[in-house]
Amino acid sequence: MKTWVLWAWALSSALTLRAQLGYIEEGYATYYSDKFHGRRTASGAKYDKDELTCAHKQLPFGTRVRVVNLENKKEVVVVVTDRGPYAPGRIVDLSKAAARKVGLLQAGVHKVRLEVVGVPRDGDALLASSDKAKPQIHESPKPASAPTTKPVAASKVEPPKPAPVVKSEAPTAKPAKSASASDARPSALTHLPASMLKAPGIYHISGKKAKPKGWGIQLGAFQALENVESLCRQIMDAGYQNIHIIVAPLPKPAGNAPSPTGFVYRVILGVYPEENVPKNLEEIERKGLVGGFKYKFM
Repeated sequence: MKTWVLWAWALSSALTLRAQLGYIEEGYATYYSDKFHGRRTASGAKYDKDELTCAHKQLPFGTRVRVVNLENKKEVVVVVTDRGPYAPGRIVDLSKAAARKVGLLQAGVHKVRLEVVGVPRDGDALLASSDKAKPQIHESPKPASAPTTKPVAASKVEPPKPAPVVKSEAPTAKPAKSASASDARPSALTHLPASMLKAPGIYHISGKKAKPKGWGIQLGAFQALENVESLCRQIMDAGYQNIHIIVAPLPKPAGNAPSPTGFVYRVILGVYPEENVPKNLEEIERKGLVGGFKYKFM
């Protein structure tokens, strides 16, 4: 049993994904036994049963996650400080204090929804250690005596492209090359005025306010407009124009902490019937747009 747990830990540590604000996963939650109080976690911090923390197999340390008990709708926001759980069907281990807030102490196990509401400050959220592995899509395994858990995907966002470097060349008899169509193209956000990008709502890349119905594919969620610009250009270069940007205030932190200022920008591709989303995900991944997950327009 110990060998299996160590193997599972090593495997999950090797996978590389990128989290997005809005990453959602459903499965079963448990909580730490009191015997772990004061022990070192995988992040190096000591586990404190009275702090609002959790263990997740792959989300990066420091990620803030909202956990909702799907039976009683109680919720808590916790910080990832440890790795696990590795029992089949389990997606998160909560500290005792967090388990108390969502009504988990008596039953010990409950089905929950997990949503990323805050990412580490050093980027738009790496999920693990290496930057070279291909992003995977999670599916939480079924518990032996529980219904099939409903996976809702993991995600990855490519970092913004660096500015092109123009190399000087020795003069030749050949005429100079004209700029490519891609270089001459205006900003991907040209049609979205600043007033729109500071007002909550859903906007089409063409600059019109939109009310899409159905499903799209979320490819990124950022606080920095430069990252939104870079991803939209990448999507357009792949041949897609039906792009929506959802502008929303940053999520409120738990407790009495002051609300952050600013916005989160979700980049959503297309409007599809739900049954067509898997096929479209495969198509866009073949074009290099990896790590998307389905998103329901509300």
